[in-house]
Amino acid sequence: MARSKATTSLQDPNSNPLYIHSADHACITHVSKKLAGLGNFNTWRRSMLMALGARNKAVFVDGTYPELCDDHPDFASWSRCNNISDGPHNAEIKQQIFAEVQGSQSVSDYYTRLKQLWEEIKNHESPYTYCCNRPDCSSLKRIVQRHEQDKILKFLTGLSDTFTATRGQILMMEPQPNIAKVFHLVSQEERQRSMKRMSAFAFNVCSKQLSR
Repeated sequence: MARSKATTSLQDPNSNPLYIHSADHACITHVSKKLAGLGNFNTWRRSMLMALGARNKAVFVDGTYPELCDDHPDFASWSRCNNISDGPHNAEIKQQIFAEVQGSQSVSDYYTRLKQLWEEIKNHESPYTYCCNRPDCSSLKRIVQRHEQDKILKFLTGLSDTFTATRGQILMMEPQPNIAKVFHLVSQEERQRSMKRMSAFAFNVCSKQLSR
């Protein structure tokens, strides 16, 4: 009598990407070294993919395993695995966003760095959901507005202290501008200050030459 061929999941449940071991959870530490920006991104990424690959979960972050529709019979399992795989990565990015400040960077470099981090979070987190399944849902609009406000506050609070007055003026604006407009206003202030410094320097040079 021929033996029936067992399914892969019965032979080894770990070979099924949707299988979750009892030791797997969203807060598990996959790699000991934290992501510290572009400086160690390549080594961190390699270590993270190796750790996820050992659990057969790398397919959820490299795009190999397709996103399932919410009416798919395996959607709940897929969503659970996706959260476990993306959870540590998203936490690392959010820590970077929280810690990011202008420091010695130009306003443009600081804003560009934040935009990169925000975009990375957007690519890994689930899209907004709303009860009525309509894109003009008022609840969805409030959520989007709140996220926009969070970005504005993060950008402004991370600026150097020389922009304290500018920060206060922007926060008092009604209606509140979007993040792109806020960046434009701060960048404009930075350019004006730079021009004033250059004018003052040129004036001092001319004054010294005339006094000789």
